[in-house]
Amino acid sequence: MQRTSASRASLLLGTEPIWAVAIGISLGGERLTVWASLGAMLMIAGTYWGQAIERTHRTTTAETVEEDRACPTPTPTSA
Repeated sequence: MQRTSASRASLLLGTEPIWAVAIGISLGGERLTVWASLGAMLMIAGTYWGQAIERTHRTTTAETVEEDRACPTPTPTSA
C-alpha cells in the first residue's frame, strides 16, 4: 500500500462492502438478492471507472513532465 496513490487506495477500499457480502454469503448463509447484486455491480463499475480516470491523469501528468524535461524553457538573463 505504500507504493500506491491515495486515490487508488480509496477506490479499492470502497469495495469493502462487496467483500462483506461475499463473506456473509459464504460463511453466514446469507442470500444474494437482486438488489445486492445490482449494488455490487455498480460499485465494481465505479471502481474501474475511477481507476481509469486516475490512470489517464497519471499518464497525462507523466507526459507533461517528460515534455518539460526534454524542452526546457530558456530563462532570460538580465544585462
